[in-house]
Formats: sequence, structure tokens, C-alpha cells
Amino acid sequence: MNILGWLALIFLTLAGYSAGAVLGSRTRTNGHRGDPSPSLLDTAMVVVLWIGGIASQLAGVKPWAAVGVWLVLAIAAAFVINQVKKQPSEGKPLPQ
Repeated sequence: MNILGWLALIFLTLAGYSAGAVLGSRTRTNGHRGDPSPSLLDTAMVVVLWIGGIASQLAGVKPWAAVGVWLVLAIAAAFVINQVKKQPSEGKPLPQ
């Protein structure tokens, strides 16, 4: 696979995760919009997605199919994680 495919996998997975996090924070079930700011869990999840994407390409999945699959998986993972992640209550100030 050429360098463009590898870069697309890395950057589109990150962009997909960010999009899913924002969508997940906007559609929280309790009616309050969450904070889409990244946490340590988000950072770890992006690394796991990157490892999965790279492993799938090394295993022989077609390069551009892998990019599409991991983009969709990143959006779904971020959406689900942001839905279940505990958000700070509105009355509490955030730590500075």
C-alpha cells in the first residue's frame, strides 16, 4: 500500500473518532449536552483503533476498504463511548 493510504487510515480514523465524539455528546440520552473534550479514554481508544487498522492492512484487507471500515468503526466507537461516559454536572466548575 502506498503512503497515501496509510496516511488516510491514520487521519480519517482520528477524524471519524472526533466526529463520533461530537455526535455522541450532542445526543446524550439525559437531555444535557455533554462536553466533547477528549479524555485519557478517548486517547487510548484512538490508539487501539489505529492498531486495529494497521493490523487489518497487514493481514491483507484491501487498503481503501480498510480505510472505510475503520472510519465507520471509529465513528461508532466514539459515539457509544461518549454516550456512556460520565459527564461533569452543570453546577460543578471544571478543574483548571
